[in-house]
Amino acid sequence: MKKLLLFTIITTLLAGCAETSYSYRQAHQKIYYTDYTRYVNSGILVSSSSDFTGYPYVSLGNITVQYEESSIQTDTSIVSFDDMTTQNMLDRLVLSAKMYGANGVINVKITYHPSAHRQSYWLATAETVFFDPLPPMPTFTQPAAQPSTPSRKEFALRTVDYLLQNNMSFLQWNSSGENIYFDMISNQYILSKEFDMKYGKGTRLAIDMMYRDAQNTGQPASKKQ
Repeated sequence: MKKLLLFTIITTLLAGCAETSYSYRQAHQKIYYTDYTRYVNSGILVSSSSDFTGYPYVSLGNITVQYEESSIQTDTSIVSFDDMTTQNMLDRLVLSAKMYGANGVINVKITYHPSAHRQSYWLATAETVFFDPLPPMPTFTQPAAQPSTPSRKEFALRTVDYLLQNNMSFLQWNSSGENIYFDMISNQYILSKEFDMKYGKGTRLAIDMMYRDAQNTGQPASKKQ
């Protein structure tokens, strides 16, 4: 009887273990390539290194560019906080360094500091220097000009006008009850997380606001600009 009772207890425990469910977190990968060579033809050396033995230079000072998240939108360019990249931060760093007469930006460091409770921000730091003479730099042929990327505002206007012309809504729900939004590029509805990953949360909110406004007024969004 005792053996039977013990067997029953063990079987129950094993059955409980077998029914244990596990949840797995999904992940996605982003690759940011920061191109230092794009500044060569403008006569400024940009490098993450600080060792330039054999090439004398005068250190002009340290420079820091901080780009903070803000609930107040001050411009409509595509480079919103959601769309910021290491390359855009480096562009800002180099432009600022040129204002101080530097022909070299060395020891470059660019970091992103997310925060759930305070403002998230990007930080770019470097040492500005003046080389005399400037270290020899290879000549790069500039790639052919690419079609300009529409600004966030232009993309939002096109999306809203397309939705109105085709009597479509920007927001829908899938069979699981999740929010899905219309992606004009792929011409299909995608999950909000995927939309934000491709275009930024700020773009989604801008389209949603423009779409509601256009519905209320009965006029295409582009005519109101």
